Amino acid sequence: MINEWNTRTCISDINTKWKKERPTHTTNTNLTIILFNVECLNTHTDDVDLILSKHAPHLCLLTGVGKATEKMPVFPGYTAITQAGTNSFGGVAVMYQKSLNCKIVEKETNFILCEVETTNTHVLIGVVYVPLGTLPPFQIFSKCKSKQIFIFGDFNAKHTTWGCSKNNTGGIHLFDWLEATGNDLILPTSPTSKRSSAIIDFGITDTSQGWLSQLLNEATSDHWPIIFDAPFAIDNSITYKQTNWPVFTFFLSNIHQYWNSLVYNLDIDSFFTLFSTFLNALQDRCSSYKPIKNYRSPWPPQLIFLARTVNKHRRDYRKYRSQHDLENFKTWKTIFIAERAAFMEKRITQKLEWLSQDNNIWKYTRNTFRPFSPSFKGLNVNQQHITDPNEIVNTLADHYEKHFSAPMPNMSNEIHKQAIEIFENLTHMPQMPLKAIKYDEVLREWLKFAPKKAYDSAGTSAFLLKKLPIEYVATITILFNRCAENGSFFHAGKIAKTICLSKEGMYPPEHKLRPISLLPNLAKWFERIMHSRILQWCHDYNIAVDEQSGFMKGRRLQTRVLALTENLRLTVAACNRPALTIFVDFQSAFDNMWHPALIKSLYDMDMPLPLLKWVHTWLQNRQLFISYGDANSRNIKMEVGAPQGSVLAATLFRMHVHLLPKLLSRFNTHMFADDLAITITGSLEKRFSHNIKDIEQQADFAMKQLEKFSEDVILPVNVNKTKALLIHSTVAPPHPKIKFKNQNVDHVKSYKYLGVCISTKLGWGTFINERIKKIKKVYNAMKIILMKIPLPMINIRKKIFLAYALPHFCWLFVNWFHYTDNQKITIDHTYCTGLRIVYGLHGWDDITTLTISREKSLPDYLYIYWSRLKIHLEKSPDALAFQQSWTEYQIITGEDNTWYKTMGFRKNSFFPRRLGERAKHTLADLQIFENIHKQQHETFKKNTSYINMFVYKFFLYPP
Repeated sequence: MINEWNTRTCISDINTKWKKERPTHTTNTNLTIILFNVECLNTHTDDVDLILSKHAPHLCLLTGVGKATEKMPVFPGYTAITQAGTNSFGGVAVMYQKSLNCKIVEKETNFILCEVETTNTHVLIGVVYVPLGTLPPFQIFSKCKSKQIFIFGDFNAKHTTWGCSKNNTGGIHLFDWLEATGNDLILPTSPTSKRSSAIIDFGITDTSQGWLSQLLNEATSDHWPIIFDAPFAIDNSITYKQTNWPVFTFFLSNIHQYWNSLVYNLDIDSFFTLFSTFLNALQDRCSSYKPIKNYRSPWPPQLIFLARTVNKHRRDYRKYRSQHDLENFKTWKTIFIAERAAFMEKRITQKLEWLSQDNNIWKYTRNTFRPFSPSFKGLNVNQQHITDPNEIVNTLADHYEKHFSAPMPNMSNEIHKQAIEIFENLTHMPQMPLKAIKYDEVLREWLKFAPKKAYDSAGTSAFLLKKLPIEYVATITILFNRCAENGSFFHAGKIAKTICLSKEGMYPPEHKLRPISLLPNLAKWFERIMHSRILQWCHDYNIAVDEQSGFMKGRRLQTRVLALTENLRLTVAACNRPALTIFVDFQSAFDNMWHPALIKSLYDMDMPLPLLKWVHTWLQNRQLFISYGDANSRNIKMEVGAPQGSVLAATLFRMHVHLLPKLLSRFNTHMFADDLAITITGSLEKRFSHNIKDIEQQADFAMKQLEKFSEDVILPVNVNKTKALLIHSTVAPPHPKIKFKNQNVDHVKSYKYLGVCISTKLGWGTFINERIKKIKKVYNAMKIILMKIPLPMINIRKKIFLAYALPHFCWLFVNWFHYTDNQKITIDHTYCTGLRIVYGLHGWDDITTLTISREKSLPDYLYIYWSRLKIHLEKSPDALAFQQSWTEYQIITGEDNTWYKTMGFRKNSFFPRRLGERAKHTLADLQIFENIHKQQHETFKKNTSYINMFVYKFFLYPP
């Protein structure tokens, strides 16, 4: 590498020279199939293990599987399909490599038919076992007579035509069937049975042309395994990229002076492109593509040898029934079991030692618990499925070209005129320098990078940037300062590689995809620094509204949920006072930000002109291309919106809708990112029917204000997804009519807002049940994982529970004081169930579980959670609505009733008296809970009296 670097003509030349492409699909590997009668898989697992390890066939067809069809042994790299037989010697199994596309077509007793995808076609391959003395299942074979099908198996059919010394009934019937149907046999070249000179293991097809077969002189079963070479090609492109990162880092350290001088001599865009391309090329130069080993034997060779020796002596004893053979069999079996136990114990010990080191436990569990979004297989266009990658990316490019096209402004709208004028003025304004970027800012953002390996449009990744030597941070600081001096942004940093996630199944339509932009990580590094400065400006000048949470430090989702639910609960405590909540859905909110309107919003908030000009530059001339598989689309102009995947996009949207709560100031509004909830409450002095009419009028005003905002900033509202929820305490009330642009807004009985299901009666059963279902799924996964982690490693078992199960309970803590007593008992019981799984205390009740485990109870965690949340609610600006609801509750339930007179009520008026009796608030319930629990906090964990009582009761007997 050093010589190649020293003899380079230019950087572009060495980038081209070092660049490697992943090996493309090859079609020179034929489909290989092994057919093997294992004579009970449970006793011949070692034979199959050795065959797979040595030959690595694409398909392994097993007959005579026996009881293993109930619980198939696991062979690494293979997926198994089993089907039971009619007797203990029957049963079949199909094992195929995990990289092979294979699906079940039909399953019958002793028969499996699968469809296998090859390079150019799909073929049907089946396996059958015909018990001795029975006829082949011709009725099953006849179902597929019009298809190209290949059926392999142990037919127990003998006929002189295929090399047997004599005929049997099964052979005669099979020969007649072959003659009648015109099918052919795929025959091995020598006898397949060790007991006789008969060929009884073979294949049936319409033509055997191109098929090759070979008998394998291996295994200890009473049949020889046979390997078939099919005339069908299989893509042999299963490789992975292995990078020598120490060499990568060492080489970069040696050439640092070159890049440090180049950053001064090249313009910023040329350096950005050249450096990004070089990093990608250097990684390729330090990497090699290696084929993935299709099979990794789980046992060492000596253990496989012992297992085969045991099988040999078992067969000798069954054949000769001599005492000598029995003793040999017992001796070798004892040796084998001892060696296997020692090997398994050693392997488990090594794995447990690895789990207990550092943070390896998370590497072990993350594949089980991580959220997963499956990629779509194609598009549904005009009721037809498109699966060709090139056609998919071209179709999506056409769709997103329209999606991201600039909207047509209304020139009669004064807001539009002002926005366009401000935007055009900024366009013609020269670039303005930004404040110098410090080394500490660059280093801080570099350390924040999560080491993700996804490649961006420049061919780099966050993981790759994390591997840069520390001295390159100074070089990047120089680059960013040159960019800041011009007040510009990298042109290549505005091109996004876009992948799409499906919102609707494996074949979604174009509009049911979520585009995620993978921006160049080097550009995102600079963008993060500017984002921090914008956030600092927002903090210094208090650019925030109390109704908004999300994407801001110190503002929590739980605050919005509490503020909304407390307001609703306090409102409907009076039986005559309903509340209407309208949940507004902005259509593709981030994608539909009109740039002039966004710039006008920032201008109206007096954003410093250099920052404003930089944001304007950042938005201009953005492009994206769609990536699916190995196919990429053309570049598409992004004339509206901001890329999803940018840290700046969410903050810009928050500032874009900054003035929306002001337009709806007469209502209780709650915003979290682009989720808007408008709450309209009834009046205490009016009857229920009058309140409904009044709410309808107010809702009409709210929709007109929202319509005006939507038109002014050209941010469309998705009316089909906008829902209205009437919260009340009556039976079958009339619903207020709500319209947005002459389109009706539908009423619903419940709505999921910010992860919490809110219903018309403020019942929490649905929300609790959904959360408990998720907890139980976690428990099911925990049971599987904890089977391999013994109880002495209780700290690791507890870590898994606290990391993956407890957060779901914390979701339930937010509205804990709204639940009924039975709901609280159910949640507490679910928590104790998790402790029983962790500690292996199955069968004990909840109190005994807490006593034996000496863990914190669920109320202990609730107490800690609310102790912290209470402090946040007292100080945070976004908790103003919650604080006001607490003040309102205190006035309602206080002894001073002078507020009655201000509203025209008599001293004992029904509505306010009923409100005072039924009013509840979380803080009031919290005070009661704290007073009770303060003395009992962590009593099971720290107090020994309970465990002593348990010992006296169950383990000490009277004299």
